[in-house]
Amino acid sequence: MNVRYFKNYEELSSYGAGLLKSSLESQDEPVLCAASGNSPSLLYDNFVESINGDDDWVQKLRILGLDEWIGVPKGDSNSCESYLKKFLVDPLKIEDDRFLRFHSNPK
Repeated sequence: MNVRYFKNYEELSSYGAGLLKSSLESQDEPVLCAASGNSPSLLYDNFVESINGDDDWVQKLRILGLDEWIGVPKGDSNSCESYLKKFLVDPLKIEDDRFLRFHSNPK
């Protein structure tokens, strides 16, 4: 195991964004299984910023939402789906058919 220490959240997020980008851009069919919540927010901001027009591989990127709240209506601003749309899907212009997520109100 390789343990790394960072001075702060900003340094950690910057490093993580670079690691994420290099991992995804080397794949033929990249899939990002993305968590919602405060912890990855700055990492996602840095990741989106690092793309900076380099969208050849982003056109193939699929985002898989890791989590969702049961019973929260689709489109609710408190849903995990809304969070991922705000931080990743919309800024990266990921089309709906490449954004895979849970249904929050299953039968």
